[in-house]
Amino acid sequence: MTAGKRIVVDTNTIVSGILLPQSVPGRLLGFLAGHATLIFSPATRDELLGVIAREKFDRYVAAEARERAVIILVRDSEMVAPRRLFHICRDPKDDKFLDAALAGRVDFLISGDADLITLGEFEGIPILTAARYLAGILR
Repeated sequence: MTAGKRIVVDTNTIVSGILLPQSVPGRLLGFLAGHATLIFSPATRDELLGVIAREKFDRYVAAEARERAVIILVRDSEMVAPRRLFHICRDPKDDKFLDAALAGRVDFLISGDADLITLGEFEGIPILTAARYLAGILR
């Protein structure tokens, strides 16, 4: 990732982008690769590594290719260590993205998860879908 906006992208969006490169999440990942710094925390990275390895995705992209894509994403990202752990989302498993966003001083949190999108923003950080983010930057 190169300099520019600092962004947390949730696991679902990243997995969708890897599995379906022509989809909105896929186009988002392609754009971010040259224009932003992805931010991960150990918790968000570990969740991504666990989810991307699921056998149910083998019919879309080979496991090795999926894992290689994630390794490259994480390698080219910035890792942060949240000092505060929030309990804000309806689904507590989504709080890790808020933790990473605040610790990483990000410009945006991009998610397709209704429990995060419903918040609209967190500590001044806009929470957008991939489609909404791309629409805003492509104007």
